[in-house]
Formats: sequence, C-alpha cells, structure tokens
Amino acid sequence: MNLDWFANEKIAGESLGAYLDCTGGGAFDRRADTRQSADVAKEILTACENEVAALQEALADIFRRKREFVIAGKSPDETAAFYIAEANAQLEPMVREGRKID
Repeated sequence: MNLDWFANEKIAGESLGAYLDCTGGGAFDRRADTRQSADVAKEILTACENEVAALQEALADIFRRKREFVIAGKSPDETAAFYIAEANAQLEPMVREGRKID
C-alpha cells in the first residue's frame, strides 16, 4: 500500500492503524504457535475481519474520490480489494518470521 493514499485522510489513516494493530498484534501474540503459518495467518485475519473490512471500505472511498490511484481496468472497489488481498498475503510470512524472534 502506498502511504500517499492516506495523506489528509483521517478515517482511512485510523483504519490502517487499526488493521496494522490487529494483524501485527495477532501475529506477535501467536509467535509461539506451532501450527502451520498459513493456519495462524488465517486465524488472525478471521479475528481481524472488522478491521480488514473497514480498511477495504476506506480505501475504496479514497479510490472513488481520487481516481488517479485506481488500477487501470479496475473499479475503485476492485482496486481496494486487490490491495487488501496483497496486504493480507504478507501476514503468513510475517508470522513465519516472527517465530525467529524468540
């Protein structure tokens, strides 16, 4: 995600912060979990579904107003969904790397 999208966007910035707190905190809290990283990441995303949905809606709102950020050939909602999926995909490697901290 590009942080420029969040410039002067209070609600979107708060949504991003809540998303990062929830997913990052969930990964940290589960760093001793011995299950597969993919299973842990899926559990975290389920626990953070409200934050994920809020961030996706905030991004879609930005993209509806700032069309220059929309991916060519996609709608604002599709663009938001794409970037959320991309961010969520980073959770599994974060879980795996977090286990190396202990």
